[in-house]
Amino acid sequence: MRPDDQTDDRPGRTTLARRCAVIAGVAVLGLGAGVVTGSLPSVEAEAEVEPVAGDAAPVDAPSPSPSSSSDVATEKLVEANADEGPAPVRGEASVELGEAPVKGTYAVPDSVEGVDGVEPSGTPESAEPAPDPDPVTVQGPVQFKNAETGFCADLPGAGSVKAGALVSQGQCRSGVADNQMFELLRIDGQFAIRSVKAKLCFNFLGTGDVKARTRVAVDPCVAGDQENMMFRKEPRPNGFYLVHVKSGHCLDVSNHGKGNTVAGQSLTLYPCDPADDHVWTSL
Repeated sequence: MRPDDQTDDRPGRTTLARRCAVIAGVAVLGLGAGVVTGSLPSVEAEAEVEPVAGDAAPVDAPSPSPSSSSDVATEKLVEANADEGPAPVRGEASVELGEAPVKGTYAVPDSVEGVDGVEPSGTPESAEPAPDPDPVTVQGPVQFKNAETGFCADLPGAGSVKAGALVSQGQCRSGVADNQMFELLRIDGQFAIRSVKAKLCFNFLGTGDVKARTRVAVDPCVAGDQENMMFRKEPRPNGFYLVHVKSGHCLDVSNHGKGNTVAGQSLTLYPCDPADDHVWTSL
């Protein structure tokens, strides 16, 4: 038998093989230790990196030295980080937000419409309050005497009358002995004529235009230019006209030239005429 064909039964060969395997295992463990504890760049300020699978050298590959294994692992980690892009630095925003607005510097443009608390464009911030209506002032008492007939405006009887009573002319009597005393309820240059005793005012039916020859009555007083109770004075050489504001007619004695000089003639409205009995004086 040739020496090469002899079975090597020398004691200790198996033991030597086992020792070699142990040495190889120690090298592999050393490689793992190099990956974990090797000299790596500090990544404390960067995002944490998960261990890269498959970076360890195959077990059946030749066992490199611990120092070379550590360098290889470090290079692979650096390449992995480079592929993922630079990690955001701790403490800095990763999105540009711009400058934060400063509290107290906001303003709503004057032209904005529909915002609570903002006026439409072109409107003053605060409108002036409407003026108070002119107060009613009372003047009198007074009697109205017709310059042509010589009689005074009069109500029936000597006492108070009811609404709807007609106004006529009668023999002038001063004081409270008759129903000829009136007072003026003035407002804005106009006035209503009110009976002192009855507290009723000269009036005409309706609130619109009054036709000529409409008779004068008395009703509860309502002062204002929307009513048919308002008069104004128009000066004349020997007195004044009592002009009804709504119609523009004058206070008149009926039946001019046909008995208007008789007591009891009704007072009416008629187009103003200096040749008629439209001029009055006050007593």
